[in-house]
Amino acid sequence: MNDIRAWSTAVCMAALGCSALRLLAPKTCGNVFSLVVSSFFLCALVLPVLQFYTVSSPDISFLPPEIQSDLLQEKVNTQLQEQVKEAAESLVNEAMAVRGISAKKVEVTTDISTEGGISMKQVTILVDKQTVPIAAVVREVLERQLGTTVVIKTEE
Repeated sequence: MNDIRAWSTAVCMAALGCSALRLLAPKTCGNVFSLVVSSFFLCALVLPVLQFYTVSSPDISFLPPEIQSDLLQEKVNTQLQEQVKEAAESLVNEAMAVRGISAKKVEVTTDISTEGGISMKQVTILVDKQTVPIAAVVREVLERQLGTTVVIKTEE
């Protein structure tokens, strides 16, 4: 019961504070200030409720320690590979957009070394036939930036 009372008191105080800020703020602040104040009030309203909701990872404590370690390492490696691929795809799309063309598809081939390092082996970019000359320039730039082989392919 005390928790509910504390939450309702906090919500009322936040409402009073937000109202006071809106009254004291000059009219030139406009919509942005109103949005910030409204967002603050929404956070004050919802945050205590979210404290009761927790996301927990699956329980793997019943597994032997070496399997737990392997599963965790595999999950970390998968996440790192996805981040490397997303970063490379983003860089390719930005470089293509600067020159006014776009890739139909970007594939990034990665590899994990025995020490756990992730390296890009190749980046393959699928483009239209008419954009191949511009894509060749982009390929040279990307090879310097990424330090790996970039292959330009067209649809057949």
